[in-house]
Amino acid sequence: MNLRAPQPATGRWQSFHDDVARMLTTVSGVRGVAFATAEPVGDEATGVTIVKTAEERRRAMPSIEVSPSYFDVFGIRVERGRSFTLADADCAAVVCPVIVSREAARELWGSADPLGQHLTIDATHALVVIGIASDASSRTAEPVQALMMYTPWRPNARLYQPFLKVEDAGSGVVRRASSLVSERFAGAVAAPQTVEVQLTMIVDAFQRIGEVVGLVAAITAILAIFGVYGVVALAARRRLKEMGIRLALGARPRDVYRAIVAPNARPLATGLVLGAVFAAVLAVEADRLLAEVFPVRIVDPVAALLGTRADSITPLILSLEAQRRAAHLTGDADRLASILADDFVDVAATGMRRTKQQNVDETRTHVIKWTSLIAKNEQVQVFDSTAAIVIGEQEGSGTYNGQPFVRKIRYIRVYLKRNGRWQNVAAQSALIAQ
Repeated sequence: MNLRAPQPATGRWQSFHDDVARMLTTVSGVRGVAFATAEPVGDEATGVTIVKTAEERRRAMPSIEVSPSYFDVFGIRVERGRSFTLADADCAAVVCPVIVSREAARELWGSADPLGQHLTIDATHALVVIGIASDASSRTAEPVQALMMYTPWRPNARLYQPFLKVEDAGSGVVRRASSLVSERFAGAVAAPQTVEVQLTMIVDAFQRIGEVVGLVAAITAILAIFGVYGVVALAARRRLKEMGIRLALGARPRDVYRAIVAPNARPLATGLVLGAVFAAVLAVEADRLLAEVFPVRIVDPVAALLGTRADSITPLILSLEAQRRAAHLTGDADRLASILADDFVDVAATGMRRTKQQNVDETRTHVIKWTSLIAKNEQVQVFDSTAAIVIGEQEGSGTYNGQPFVRKIRYIRVYLKRNGRWQNVAAQSALIAQ
């Protein structure tokens, strides 16, 4: 439903979720209500949790926190074992239940029975498989997206998105439900959209872009073919008698071709040079005329070169960000130390200023233990071949000095390339109200 709502005055979301569920079930046409962090396929809010099997196989698994009714609402059948119950919510035990998809069970344990298997998150947290769910299916989703791990939700910790199962999405039931939510809860905003429509919109957008590019390319190719053919045909037709005489006198075919092409080589080269000069002059003049209203220079070869460099630098910076999150999740202090520069400084969301050594020590001594980290809306801006920044949002949970926490932050990180190596030199973050 894409729900946004201010945090309750009590700071606890349980009653809010209960009120939303009770209210939505009263809407005619609603057959089920569930809460979760993401939908089963193609949702950028899907988390990633690093787990380890009993055979010491470590794997980053897509994960979603779900309420007990989630599988019924999405039509995902729990093929073996059991589904979640109300008692599984807010699990604070050392070992908590988890349901894995059929594809995830095959990936982690092969032909072995996955029920009862343990997945270790860290030294004090583990998961036990209580059920095997069918793979989430969609005609627009890739098969690899069937890999999924479902964990119980924590209704008091944060706002979870409501998902509705309706009889007919086109009957107006979705619109009535969203209007009811907005009227009943002050400050709440709901923007409903069916899961299939959301997936189709993503696919259709790329399809339309591909169709436009393909159409333009086809028109260009056809025009070029007709143009070249027309010029050559006209030149050959005008000299048809000449070619016949040349062949009759013993000229070879390649001599005939040369006689036709050679006279046109100079005009062709002249046209290319004049066209290039005309385009350059026109671009410079347009740049001058638009300078006051258009902030980006049209004639900027340096920017063009930097743009090419940015295409190669951006994936590298995003890779370092992914490695940084993996280091936090696995407690790999050495890996984190290699990403942070020696003069690294960090201003945390609490306002505390921390150095590289403090960050690495917290990870090495497990003062802070992350159980999940989800990055959203990451954007990389490359300034030159040696400087770049990353802006994004991050939602995570874990323990700090043994106390559980859940937080969502907005951050900016600065990367510099020194001695041929990219490293994070500075960072600052701020809490996002939930």
